[in-house]
Amino acid sequence: MGRGVKVAVIGGVFAVMVGGAGYGAYNVVSALDGGGGSSGSEAKSGPPDKDEVAETSEKFFTAWEKGDATTAASYTNNASIAGTLLTAYGEDAHIGGVEITPGTAAGTSVPFTVKAKVSYEGTTKPLSYRSTLTVVRGETSGRALVDWKPAVVHPDLKDGDTLVTAESATPQIQAVGRNGTVLTKEKYPSLGPVLATLRERYGSKAGGTPGVELAVRHAAADAPDTPLLTLTEGKPGKLETTLSASVQAAAEKAVKRYGESSVVAVKPSTGEVLAVANNRQDGFNAAFQGRVAPGSTMKIITSAMLIDNGVTSMNGPAPCPDTATWQSQTFKNITNMKPNMSATLANTFMRSCNTGFIKLVDEKPLTDSSLTEEAQERFGLGQDNWQTGIVSFDGSVPA
Repeated sequence: MGRGVKVAVIGGVFAVMVGGAGYGAYNVVSALDGGGGSSGSEAKSGPPDKDEVAETSEKFFTAWEKGDATTAASYTNNASIAGTLLTAYGEDAHIGGVEITPGTAAGTSVPFTVKAKVSYEGTTKPLSYRSTLTVVRGETSGRALVDWKPAVVHPDLKDGDTLVTAESATPQIQAVGRNGTVLTKEKYPSLGPVLATLRERYGSKAGGTPGVELAVRHAAADAPDTPLLTLTEGKPGKLETTLSASVQAAAEKAVKRYGESSVVAVKPSTGEVLAVANNRQDGFNAAFQGRVAPGSTMKIITSAMLIDNGVTSMNGPAPCPDTATWQSQTFKNITNMKPNMSATLANTFMRSCNTGFIKLVDEKPLTDSSLTEEAQERFGLGQDNWQTGIVSFDGSVPA
């Protein structure tokens, strides 16, 4: 998305002092509490009733449809920030002809559908989406007001985001899997942010030409724009990936079974990523960027350390006692694990015997840095040099 385009970023609180001091003070309160005058009567309290919800949402929708950002913002509990985004909606995103159809209110929440048109340099495309607003009681004025959140304007907006329509900063890409299958976010939803990052990094190198798009521009400087609507098609450049369409489909299906779950499938012989999938409410790519203690998975590296340093071998001794002490701390195994003082490393590893590994960590020639060196030099952890093509956390040992 062209960075030269004028954008109005959500943020900041301001108040304009006009005329006498009394009027200026009124505007400060208005800006902080969503506008409204003082009738001299006692302010209402408690949640808005259904009539107030209907009236406030109707007035907000009507002003929004007319493109009157200032008036629409005055029906929210954060008029300054709301006004900034609603102004950008028309001026920077070039969205007009807005028609809003409210649904049936559920308490103080009102679902609605927006139908509009995006027009830019002679090209017009229809836009349609759904969102929801909630009506709350103004803390100072007592008025029924729209509880302001950027997602009221568009469900993909978060704090600090704005909407822009312009020529894209980078051409679109046509990402293909290892067998030539085209990978899209529509078919593989978890790949949405991955494909956006690949486009940001490699779109200009893949041989394509940019088009014109309506997009979400995020507050973070390193976050790629999120396209919402293409007005003028560019030419996508072809980008080959290591992903497998069949493995990706299986990964997408697997994470749907569990909330807040993530998975990465890797080809062990090469380290190539075959699939990445997330099922999270926050959209975070935990599969690549999450930081989680490895638990017993770390026994893979510990075993390698013991073998590489000659402490034992796969079929060498690695006794599994009930308890083991290291640096004055006593370690135990899982409940009901029977000790085996004749165990080999293979057996201790298979049973995931904690004490068997603890018992060997003080053996010569091991030092306090042996595990870190093994993790970094043999397994590539903590070097910040993984060539994944996207942002990734490359491990940290020690944590």
